[in-house]
Amino acid sequence: MSGNKPNPSVSKYDYLFLPIETKNREFYAKLLLSCFAAEGGFTVVLGEQQELRSAIFRFPRGIYIDKSVVKSKSNFFRLLKAMGHKITAWCEEGLIYPNPEIYLSQRISTKSFKLLDAFFAWGNIHAGHIQSKAKGINIPVLPTGNPRIDLLRDPFRKLYFEQATKLKEIYGQFLLINTNFSFYNHVYSPEFRLQRWQKRGRIKRETEIKEYWGKVDFTRRVFESFIEMINAIANQFKETKIIVRPHPSENHEKWRELTKSLPNVSIIYEGSALTWIAAAEAIIHNGCTTGLEAFLMGKPVLA
Repeated sequence: MSGNKPNPSVSKYDYLFLPIETKNREFYAKLLLSCFAAEGGFTVVLGEQQELRSAIFRFPRGIYIDKSVVKSKSNFFRLLKAMGHKITAWCEEGLIYPNPEIYLSQRISTKSFKLLDAFFAWGNIHAGHIQSKAKGINIPVLPTGNPRIDLLRDPFRKLYFEQATKLKEIYGQFLLINTNFSFYNHVYSPEFRLQRWQKRGRIKRETEIKEYWGKVDFTRRVFESFIEMINAIANQFKETKIIVRPHPSENHEKWRELTKSLPNVSIIYEGSALTWIAAAEAIIHNGCTTGLEAFLMGKPVLA
């Protein structure tokens, strides 16, 4: 691919920068995008988010695709602008969100958004919500989809089913439970997270604080229900292997502590979620993107 002649239309900005925040979630999708971009004539720089941000000054100007447009990105975006880069973004959290108003308030900062040259939406509905928040800001919002979904199409999805063979050899048949309880079971406390969001401007009003604690309480109740469910399944089907894969921002030790008396339950967070989905007999989740991914991969899904 590196031997292809650069496309003249991208020669002015022929570097593409793809930062990765969570490797297990983003790596393969951005690697896929990198391959297509390289075929189109780009030189692609793919790397860990903080390291890439620290090294960006060493490269020629290009196109930077960020994974979010929260308020804390605005200073970095201004720096990129001053260096002559084009700034684009999508939102890794933009596929599933129960309340558009809360999502837009917490994830889409107009201060950062107005510094973009383009925004890539997951689809038409997401694009419409973004445009409603960005009224008066003349920046293209493009419903391009996301390479994380492209990976679920043939022939790319075969990669995960081939890798899943190794997991099946190790664990045999298993039930996969993907969790998404970081509002309550965050690696830091809910109090610490609230303070951090307030400092970043993601939460300002008293109504937003009330909504925050309401979501923490709701998440706690669902979390406790999941613990009850796991105990019931593990005790009723003692020969069934159950693997709980917590969200990367959750406190994984809490899961281990609460399930340590169940010999057929393991807490594992490693590799791509798609590989584990491909290897599982069925998936249980609650409001997690992996539920949709499992459905698109043809797996039985319970929510």
